[in-house]
Amino acid sequence: MANRYRVRVRPFRGHQFEVCLTRRVRSAALVLAACAWVLAACQQKVAPEPFDLPDSFVPSDAAPEVAAADAKVAKWVTDASPPVPTSIAPPAACTTTWNFQTPALPEPVGDVGIEPSSPLVATGVDEKVFLYVILPGKSTLDTAADGPLAVTTTQGATVQAVQFANKGIGSAVLRFAAAGQHTITATYADGRSGTIAVQAYATKLPVWQIDMPGATFAAMLADPYHKQYRPCALWVGDQFYPNAEIRLHGGTSVDLPKRSFRINLKGGASLPDGRKRLILRSEYIDKSMLRTAIGYEAFRQATWLPVPKTEFVHVRVGQRMYGVMQLVEHLDGDWLATRGRNGNGTLYEGDPPHEMSNPGANLTPLFPADQYAKIYAKHQGPKGLADLVSFIEQVLLLPDDKLGKTLDLYLKVRDWIEYAAMMAVLQNHEHIRKNWYMYRDHDGVDDRFEMLAWDLDLTFGHLWSLEKDAFDEAIIADAPADKGRKAVDGVFFNQLYRILDRQQWRAIWQQRVLALADLVLDESFLGPRIDALLCTLGPDVFADPRKRATNAEYLQRVEELRAFAKARRLSLHAQLDGK
Repeated sequence: MANRYRVRVRPFRGHQFEVCLTRRVRSAALVLAACAWVLAACQQKVAPEPFDLPDSFVPSDAAPEVAAADAKVAKWVTDASPPVPTSIAPPAACTTTWNFQTPALPEPVGDVGIEPSSPLVATGVDEKVFLYVILPGKSTLDTAADGPLAVTTTQGATVQAVQFANKGIGSAVLRFAAAGQHTITATYADGRSGTIAVQAYATKLPVWQIDMPGATFAAMLADPYHKQYRPCALWVGDQFYPNAEIRLHGGTSVDLPKRSFRINLKGGASLPDGRKRLILRSEYIDKSMLRTAIGYEAFRQATWLPVPKTEFVHVRVGQRMYGVMQLVEHLDGDWLATRGRNGNGTLYEGDPPHEMSNPGANLTPLFPADQYAKIYAKHQGPKGLADLVSFIEQVLLLPDDKLGKTLDLYLKVRDWIEYAAMMAVLQNHEHIRKNWYMYRDHDGVDDRFEMLAWDLDLTFGHLWSLEKDAFDEAIIADAPADKGRKAVDGVFFNQLYRILDRQQWRAIWQQRVLALADLVLDESFLGPRIDALLCTLGPDVFADPRKRATNAEYLQRVEELRAFAKARRLSLHAQLDGK
């Protein structure tokens, strides 16, 4: 089949037209003639001829000689996937004496302010505290207090270094060896002093220390939309990575009070598991900070679909606690290879800019065509977006009967059904128009598209709303299970949800939604995992100075996950049982 050039006219009065020109026929005159023919056909309401799919795709009912000459055609079956579990073992046991109550500490006294990064300070780390003279009744600092100063602390802690006051501000670096309450006293050269108490604790989390000049870090935060990497060094426990680079991670989240980071290890260095491109998520939007971790765990334990590994870490910047963050695997070629896929395969991300988030990356046709590259980021694979655009405009727009016979040749339909079923259980609506990846092995025997889950913080009842964006605190559990279908929401829909309009595929999806709901929304699955995560997070989450929830409300926000699970399970059965 000759390579084709197409002139496409958008749907008009129910008709869609496409004129194909071979490589040998490209003259402007013929293009104009073709357009004139199309317009004439519209006026005469002539039914268009069926159009061919792109050369890289062949419909299931193509003539055998065409299929043999132009593509590899396989008859995939919709149930050709590994068996799914019917029960899941609990996580590893974890014990803690932390009761999630902020220790009562004496009020600070004196004329010198002492500011640690948090009243809760981890043992075994260098903690930088800022010191300044307080002028009663004034918001300014006393610059006359410049010069040497003394810092002392109780037994079980040591003063590592002291920075003399400059323009009224000094600092000291302390290290606490023993857990428990400690006092810190700072005395300026003129005799004025102050004392505060802190509570030291032993963390269960890996400690990551990002080292870079304070001015450089501040400049990165002040210019959030300039995704420029800046040099840094990184400590992961006792392992030192002197050559690294860091930038902010995320779209609109780069404006949040607690930022997320991307860190690349350079010079051939990597973590012990081989990773060298790292993502540290702030989990600021989710007040429980647990939704992403539990969502991925649900996918990992109850389906065969690949998802990133996650791990909570205690992150420090400039010898001060930045916050509890979630280390999430980067979806890239290395990640694909570890999941048994082609590490050089095609990888797209649905990540529209804020101004294009409606309707966003929902796999519907775009006009003009240059908008595709703005909404769908291509991270690797052959140059251009031709395969994705062809899939959107020529496969997903097929009539119902032909789509049913054809779609499974271009998309792993059974895998998508599993993916969409879990999204219904978790009640994730973001994936309809953003925060997903699509992969295909363009050189493989099976070159169908595959959806990959990403970014699950808006789940477990936490939904985006028009009034409050991602910060709406209402917990919703009864949203439509098939949110994403055009029949359910004509504005926010995704063309892949046409799958649920086909009864054979919908029946599989419905069965999986109910089975997954009974599995991962049950207390036997959710309860032990919440408890294990809280046991690991311990006092670190209360020490986090940048998390969105206050310490007083944190456990209440965690309990919302359990309440959602019960209500969502009941809602899904009410929506789908016997239908």
